[in-house]
Amino acid sequence: MKTREISLKEPAITGIVITYNDEDHLEECLLALKFCDELIVVDLGSTDNSLPIAHSMGAKIIMHKWVPVVEMARQFAVEQASNDWIIFMDPDMIFPFHKQKEIKNLIKENDLLAKIYIPYRNYFLTHPVYHGVWGKDKKFPSVIHKNRVYYIPLVHTESTTDPKWESVTLSVGKDEFIRHYWIDSWPQFFEKHRRYIKQEGESQYKKGCRFSWRKCILYTLFESYNNFIRKQGYKDGLLGVILGILWTWYNWSTWQSLRRYQKILAST
Repeated sequence: MKTREISLKEPAITGIVITYNDEDHLEECLLALKFCDELIVVDLGSTDNSLPIAHSMGAKIIMHKWVPVVEMARQFAVEQASNDWIIFMDPDMIFPFHKQKEIKNLIKENDLLAKIYIPYRNYFLTHPVYHGVWGKDKKFPSVIHKNRVYYIPLVHTESTTDPKWESVTLSVGKDEFIRHYWIDSWPQFFEKHRRYIKQEGESQYKKGCRFSWRKCILYTLFESYNNFIRKQGYKDGLLGVILGILWTWYNWSTWQSLRRYQKILAST
């Protein structure tokens, strides 16, 4: 059995952000990653000010063809890093840069470590979301070892890790979580989630799900209950009610996406 070792050497870290027309929060996102030994922006063909912002922040820019979901570009991005340890941030996420020393200590203290999860908080139209599936107990696998983690190119699918490697969750205080400016406008919400829904059918099918009306109805009802009661979405007031309705819509639409995907497979 492998034993843990404590390294005295400071781990070198590469910060990576994948962008596509993300100028609104990109500068703040990259600024919070300036402590990284290497900073990479993988761009999917932005036509706004994302590239000039990345240049101004000293990031190395690498182009990638446009893909509908970021998961399809993550493994490519990993392979561009010069260092073993990587911090992944979405361009609308602000990393708690004051936690860098603690993160480096976690890496040095555990030679079996593959992933560090960091709690985050979603902001919907500038309002923090505290409850429901979009607000409660959220954490992001932000810090990864590039040779111990592999990204699957399917929407909302987490990376895979061999069981011999370990994952930990960073302990954070009240204001030390990742700030995720999730949704800035209603058009953005529907554009983003309709794009996700188009990919959900294939993703769910490859995870082993198969469509039936019974499953569609029961799982959608369960997720509504899970969001509003178990995860206390009602505590966010009117915002919680709206997000609960949207969560129900998203789950129903995901099952319909799976239904359409299976029909396509059956006809070929």
